[in-house]
Amino acid sequence: MGPLAASGTGAGEEEGCSQTGIAFETRADFGSKAPVGTTGEPRLRRIAARLSLECARRLFSGQQGIGDQTPNEVIAEGLQDGYFQDYGRRASGLEAEFAGIDYIDYIDFRF
Repeated sequence: MGPLAASGTGAGEEEGCSQTGIAFETRADFGSKAPVGTTGEPRLRRIAARLSLECARRLFSGQQGIGDQTPNEVIAEGLQDGYFQDYGRRASGLEAEFAGIDYIDYIDFRF
């Protein structure tokens, strides 16, 4: 099972996520495209964050095999936009890398 398969989602949870977004926690290697020796080097981090409404929709589409992104790619993009770039308020142009996933766990579907 992949990291996302561990937390089953029923139809009600999916509907709630697609309307409000999704909160989750993950531990994985995160970094950014940066020279070796800088703070951009990939390192293991534990992050609790929210994916936007749009990312939640794409996440469920990816789990169902719809669209051209895997669920992990959607989460990586959502973390890049929301967590690392604060939705355009900082780190413009940063490209976060999301690899070496230890786990992804859903925290709350409705908030």
